[in-house]
Amino acid sequence: RVSYWEWDPKARRMRLGEAAQQLLALDPDRPDFALEEVLPHILPADRHYFMQLDVAPEQLRALSEFRMLDRQGNELLLSQRLEHLVDEATGNERWLATVQDVTERRRTEQRIYRISHFDTVTGLPNQALLRKSMQALLQLARRRASRAAYLVIATGEQQLVASSLGHEYNARYLLELANRLRTQLRGSDLVAPLGEPGSAPQAEDPRAALVHGDRFAAVLNDVGCNDDVTRLCERLVAALSEPITLGEEALFTTVNIGIAVFTEDGDDFATQHQHALP
Repeated sequence: RVSYWEWDPKARRMRLGEAAQQLLALDPDRPDFALEEVLPHILPADRHYFMQLDVAPEQLRALSEFRMLDRQGNELLLSQRLEHLVDEATGNERWLATVQDVTERRRTEQRIYRISHFDTVTGLPNQALLRKSMQALLQLARRRASRAAYLVIATGEQQLVASSLGHEYNARYLLELANRLRTQLRGSDLVAPLGEPGSAPQAEDPRAALVHGDRFAAVLNDVGCNDDVTRLCERLVAALSEPITLGEEALFTTVNIGIAVFTEDGDDFATQHQHALP
């Protein structure tokens, strides 16, 4: 849907295109509206830009997208292009914005991004995002002369769960492992599922969205001394070794963790990964 709004700074009135009026359930027979009638439909985070129309309308040039509520209360994302127009004969000025509803397009983009960058079972970053994140972290560590660590975490019951309890329990098992890892790591760290034992993460592989094995990788930035990494690994082993209850089964998982520290154990992703294999 494409529409427009037009602001007359002299009259302090706003005209809306037909589609915009229908979207907001405004009276279609009225030629224009006071700004105060339109503002409640715009979300508070973006509303202050429109409140500047009286004093500094040019500030809206910085707002290429804004969010508002339709007549049903649904949140919409609108893109806009703003133009400043001046009537050569009268000198009267007005501001004209072409707006387009891009809500569904943005949702589709977000779905595509999530499918291509996150694992469908655990919700963790997939191997493609792991590789990109690790490469970016190594570049940052080089510039800052800081330390980073890469862990490969192997657990021992996934194949048993998959073969004896089925896909649903296998997914629940992997999700529980993922949640325990997230709980122990910092928000700035990254954890991702890996493929088959011994395999390096593959870039740009659509199959990377699936969990193929019982291994995870963790990327740690700004780590302290080696003892700090060792203590974290001990917490991870303790958390993952707690029994996991699936139906009537209580599973006890074995855990092995391999560690690679930048730059002591290599200064590129492939070398770090091979060094960390437990």
